[in-house]
Amino acid sequence: MSVGPKGELIRGWPAIPPRWAVLASSPYPSAAIGLIACIAAWKSTLNANVFYITLLLAFYIFLQFTIVTAIRIRLVLLGLLLFFLLYVPTPRPAMPEVIQFVSATEKFRVIPPGGSRDYRFELQGIRDQTPQCGTMRTGELNIQGTQLTGAALRAPNVQISQQTVSPFYNISKLRAVIGFPTGIPVELNVTLVNAGDAPMTVKFGPEISGKTVYAEAAYMMFRSAECVIVAHSMPSSAAQ
Repeated sequence: MSVGPKGELIRGWPAIPPRWAVLASSPYPSAAIGLIACIAAWKSTLNANVFYITLLLAFYIFLQFTIVTAIRIRLVLLGLLLFFLLYVPTPRPAMPEVIQFVSATEKFRVIPPGGSRDYRFELQGIRDQTPQCGTMRTGELNIQGTQLTGAALRAPNVQISQQTVSPFYNISKLRAVIGFPTGIPVELNVTLVNAGDAPMTVKFGPEISGKTVYAEAAYMMFRSAECVIVAHSMPSSAAQ
């Protein structure tokens, strides 16, 4: 026989080791062990289903703190948590399939070393928003493509800085800050030059923003304390 949590005798049950009894006498140690087990299972990829782990842990903690009071049941719950956490097949959820481009010539344009591509931005709409948005002296240029580390940007009467290349889905995105020391022009023409030794590709469309489909996958973002405005590149004869 053994002694229950309130001192009553429980016949037919083997005695609980003192260490386990102390561990299960409060919901906090059991909850902490369950939390550590869930984190360890997720970090080690034994169970990578975050949604499943979260629901399992939430239900386990709810039972530990609200319904269960007997020491033995606390231990049983902990055992069940470990079982469902580690031994029930829970494969990593499949990520949405990335849409592969059927042909590079349909969506991308290859720029050989020394080659270039032109982008045209009509910025009169940005100028018209000055009364509501205030004066904006910089814009962030974004161009999508691959092998963009060798890209060099050229544009008249502007200052180009903070050029970076970062992963963007299954391709890359080139970002650069363009400053307008004399104010935003009516139209801006930007030339991307492949200054590297390997060919690069740039995506020329389509770019989807909300319900609008743009022919060019390049845009500039202008920010002020009052507004955020996006201007997409417009096709030009030099960019075809």
